[in-house]
Amino acid sequence: MASDVAHDALARAFPDGPFEFEARGEDGSRRRAHAWYVYTGPGDDFTRALAAAEEHVVRLVRRLLLDHPLDPRRGAIAGYSQGAYLAGFVAFRNTSLFPRGAALASGRLKDEVLAREISSAPDYPVLLVHGEKDRAVPFEFAERGKAALERAGHRASRLVAVPGGHAFSPAMRREVRGFLESVLDLPS
Repeated sequence: MASDVAHDALARAFPDGPFEFEARGEDGSRRRAHAWYVYTGPGDDFTRALAAAEEHVVRLVRRLLLDHPLDPRRGAIAGYSQGAYLAGFVAFRNTSLFPRGAALASGRLKDEVLAREISSAPDYPVLLVHGEKDRAVPFEFAERGKAALERAGHRASRLVAVPGGHAFSPAMRREVRGFLESVLDLPS
């Protein structure tokens, strides 16, 4: 995990998922990667896997809050791909740890699991940013998440389509950064 703590301004944590695996590139290259959960399909097993990863993230954030002079009222969470699935799950179940909002990039808001939590936080800022040609997590998933937020009365959510597929592109990075600067009241 990488961490950067500036005691008077901003703390950022970039934790690795707890499951290490070997990723292979299209060119045959290999690299070590990490996952937040082992995906076995939709349903209760997946929800339990998200809950286990949630415990990991919540424990980490609480430790950071204990160890550093951070303002707990200024937390936000962001994630890409598996991290976006997890960020949405964690955010809506722990709004007190991440009161400033959530940015979900190329993932899916599990609205069918989080219906109660989504309905109870109608002013919670959420950015859904997704590649228009994403084949790994189709763009329709982001549209479904946005529709669920709208049904629950969310006025502070936004869906942004960016060119490309399933990659944390420069356009996606700009959107997430702009969202975080806005909700955290950071200078641009």
